[in-house]
Amino acid sequence: MKRKYKVFIIGLCLFVFHQFGFADNTLSDAADEVVVELFILESSLDEGNYITEDIHEIGFKKYDGKNLPQDKDVEKRMYTFRGEFFIHESLRQEKLALHFGPSDYPYQVYINGIKVFTSGIFRDGYNSSNYSSPNIFLSQDLLKYGQEKNEVAVQIYPKYEISPLDTVTILSYNRGSVKAFFRDLFNVHLIQGSSLIAFILFLYFLFLFFAHRCKEQKYLFFSLTCLFVIFSYFNITYSNNMVNQVVNEKISRFGFPLTAMCLLLFIIEYTQSFAAKKKLKIIIKLGVAVPAIIIAFVIALQNTKQSIHAVFDSAMLYIILPILLFSALLLFRYVFIALFRNKNYSPLAVLAGFIMIIITSSHDMYNVMNSLTPYAWTVPYGYLLMVLSIFFSLSLEQSQVFMQSEDNRKEVEKKNISLRKMMDNISYVATNLVESSTRLKGNIEKSMEVIENNRETNKAMLEKIIKQFENIELIINQVTNRITTSSQRIPKAINHQTSAVGDVNSIMSKMKQDIEATSASSIETSNTANKLAHIADESKQIVSESKKTIDKITEYSEFINQILSSIEDITEKTNLLSINASIEAANSGVVGKGFSVIANEIRNLAAKSKKNLDTSFENLSNMKNIILKSNQLTDNVYNRLFNIINESKRSALKINHITDLIEQQKNQSINILQSVESLLNDTVEINKLCEEEQKDDEKIKTTLVDFRGSFETITGLLKEQEEKENELFVSINSIKDVMSENLNNVDILNASLKA
Repeated sequence: MKRKYKVFIIGLCLFVFHQFGFADNTLSDAADEVVVELFILESSLDEGNYITEDIHEIGFKKYDGKNLPQDKDVEKRMYTFRGEFFIHESLRQEKLALHFGPSDYPYQVYINGIKVFTSGIFRDGYNSSNYSSPNIFLSQDLLKYGQEKNEVAVQIYPKYEISPLDTVTILSYNRGSVKAFFRDLFNVHLIQGSSLIAFILFLYFLFLFFAHRCKEQKYLFFSLTCLFVIFSYFNITYSNNMVNQVVNEKISRFGFPLTAMCLLLFIIEYTQSFAAKKKLKIIIKLGVAVPAIIIAFVIALQNTKQSIHAVFDSAMLYIILPILLFSALLLFRYVFIALFRNKNYSPLAVLAGFIMIIITSSHDMYNVMNSLTPYAWTVPYGYLLMVLSIFFSLSLEQSQVFMQSEDNRKEVEKKNISLRKMMDNISYVATNLVESSTRLKGNIEKSMEVIENNRETNKAMLEKIIKQFENIELIINQVTNRITTSSQRIPKAINHQTSAVGDVNSIMSKMKQDIEATSASSIETSNTANKLAHIADESKQIVSESKKTIDKITEYSEFINQILSSIEDITEKTNLLSINASIEAANSGVVGKGFSVIANEIRNLAAKSKKNLDTSFENLSNMKNIILKSNQLTDNVYNRLFNIINESKRSALKINHITDLIEQQKNQSINILQSVESLLNDTVEINKLCEEEQKDDEKIKTTLVDFRGSFETITGLLKEQEEKENELFVSINSIKDVMSENLNNVDILNASLKA
């Protein structure tokens, strides 16, 4: 019985402890930790109340870890969380702590009715920005050990926040410090560090933008992206109880749309999208920048944390998210082209960073939509990785530029060496040019003196030549006039003489030919008359015979044609009758045999007629031959008659020609007399011209003697000028030598320039 009683008592105690949650809330080892089971009470604001009363009597309910309930209609709301835990007696000397995660509303923590921690401001003003994870040290004087229970109470004072309270844990202080450190490390400290990195990158790429003379806009947009990333997490990096929370939230929330805007503008410049369509590029940039700037301005106008978050949530859905998706689309397209067309792998880093933004944003948006408090918000790290990936890509680009500039530096250094050599050569050439110029100047001065002397000599010589040319011009005019007169009169006289002699010769020759022609014409005329008589007799007989023959042939031709036509007609009809008779005999059979014999006879008769007809045709052919001979006779008659006519004409012409020749002989005798008289007159004229030419020749002789003296003087001057020309030639050779030296110097300079 006693044993059964003990078992019942132990079971009852375990049931009671389990029912009220005391048995599971005992910390028995420093290496362990206890999660306190909490109960919640919603009430109006009454700081420090509901801490020690019985939780069942005043209406506490078990907390399910979800969003704060809003069942009561109160102006200033307060939530009280309470839970119990036990500490084993063996841990009396251990340093213990209470640990839970960050919250976004003010709160106070009580242990066994004594306040041990406060976060945020709710009395004078409101500040709920607390992103640190507290590790609250629990003094040994406050705690109870063994079977005595300890009670923790957390009172929160939200305005509109409804996010759940994080898990409350009892553990050793060292263990809690480690947990708080790592959670603060990922929630606050790394974000502060990333903000510092972003600020350094902002300054660096802003410097690059100005270093590139404000031409590379991608550096400007990336530097602004880094700056607005700092703004986006300003509420975390600069959070404390004394800061103005609304201002902090404004800076943070309007930083997000501006960050997304600058990121898209950077990606447009980085991927060189719409480079060929500048107007479209400007429109897209304005379409992104205007909404982002407007929403940032609207956020800046808000006066409460709640209104800021309301505007930001709308901006996140309708502005920031589409901008990020459009940026991702452009980036994916650029990476695809860079990988498969250009074999460029550096954009993969930017794509990886952008993918991290998408992943971390999705993670945090899921927690926000489900009102969950994650271990750490991941979006800052997504942005940090994105910034670092872009920094890596741009640094790689800058390293390539640096390598290129280094190659250019080496090339410039080589060129500088060549340039120094060239400058040495130029200096050498310049020295030689100065020396050669000095010599060239002296030679030119000497040449100028020679030229000046030659000019004076030539002037004097020219004056003498001009005077002589004046005299020569007078003589030339006289000679020209005399020659002109002689050329007109002498050729004319000679022509007259030649013409007269020619005429006499021609007349005499013509007279001889005419006499011979007259004699020949008389003989030929007599012969022609005899021939005409003989031809006339022959033609008379031929014409008579030809006429008779032609008449007979005409009669026979008509008769023969009639006979042949009749015979041909009879033959054709006979042959046709024989054919018809044969056909009828064949049709009549035996009776028609006699008729067939007659038909054969008729056919034979037709054959004989045919044969006779062929003979007739042969005779007719002979008749044609006779006709042809008659035609030939007729032609001979015609030809003889034509000859008679021609001979008659020729006889008449020759008789007329004889008469003309006699008349011409008379006229030619008169012309001979006139030519002899003209020849005598021309001879007298030529004699007078010869006397005048003799006088002019004496004057020309005197002038030419003077002209010879002038030319002797000119010859002396020319000899002197020749000596001066030799001096000038020497000077010119010196100038040529100087010019050759200058050309060598120029070749040296050209070789230096090519090197």
